[in-house]
Order: sequence, then structure tokens, then C-alpha cells
Amino acid sequence: MPSHSRLDPTDAQLVDVIHTDGSSIFLLGYGMSEPCGHIDFYPNNGKEQPGCDLTETPLPLTLIKEGIEEASRVLVACNHVRAIKLFIESINSKCPYIAHKCNSYQNFLQGKCFSCKENDSGCAIMGLNTVRP
Repeated sequence: MPSHSRLDPTDAQLVDVIHTDGSSIFLLGYGMSEPCGHIDFYPNNGKEQPGCDLTETPLPLTLIKEGIEEASRVLVACNHVRAIKLFIESINSKCPYIAHKCNSYQNFLQGKCFSCKENDSGCAIMGLNTVRP
């Protein structure tokens, strides 16, 4: 996708990107997985977010209790909206989201990415308090 039609590091002094909906469009993914900021975060591998799995979401119950607007949001935008919720939480919480740099999701699952290394070079704070690398 060309940089003029998506978020790009030239858009601001610090482009802090939280990827939460990078699944294929065929799996209702509306975000992107490619890095597009000065610093990119991928909570839960940047794809399916906890609580957003359609097989676990009681969509008919949501429709009855909360209406069509909320049911549509759950169906279409749950993963995508999680990025906004995480950023807002980074403002309100006293506990920072610390991200650990990792070469692959497989390495993360194997526990190889939990060191911040010297001078915290392997870690970054996600959200409001992030700093440009």
C-alpha cells in the first residue's frame, strides 16, 4: 500500500502504531501487519485479540441486550478497536505496557524475548509514554 494512503513515519515526529487487527481481510482483519511507524507494537501478535473471537462472542445475546450497533462493533471492529482501548489504558494506568523486542512470534512463544538487555534496548513502553527509538 503506498505511503500516501496509510499511516507513515513522515506523518508526525513520532508515529506510534499499535497493531491489533492484522489478520487477512478474509478473516475480517481490517488493519495491517507491516511496520508503518517509528515504533510498532503487536499485542497478541497483532492479530486476534482476547475476547474478540467470534466463536466465543455471544453475538445474539449482545444483539438483544445492547442493540445492533454494539453487536456490529463486536462482529466487525473488536480487534481493531482494541488498539484505541490499549492506548487509552496507557494514559490511565500507572502500570506501563512494556514491549519486548522479538524477531518472531515463534521465538516469543518459546520464551526467548523477555530480556530488556543493556540500557533497556530490547524493550519499549507502548502507548502515551513511548519514546522514539
